[in-house]
Amino acid sequence: MPSVRGPMLFALSNAGAIAADAATDRAGYTCLECGDPVSLRISGNKRSHFMHRSGAECRLRRDAGDRAHYRAMFEMLTNLVKEIHL
Repeated sequence: MPSVRGPMLFALSNAGAIAADAATDRAGYTCLECGDPVSLRISGNKRSHFMHRSGAECRLRRDAGDRAHYRAMFEMLTNLVKEIHL
């Protein structure tokens, strides 16, 4: 299967869903889809994002054919994070 071309912008922390832009620790997060550990990647040139560890078998990492599902989940989580922070 092909890789997802977009960044993973949300993950789960002990406190619930968190946006990569709001995350501070580099570890301690899990994937919303598969529950496997993910790491926070912070770059001055790119948007902060979460990344699966090598070998992960997750739809978000491996299934580019399901982009509509990823986009819908991204929009839902963006709205949820906005509501929580208001």
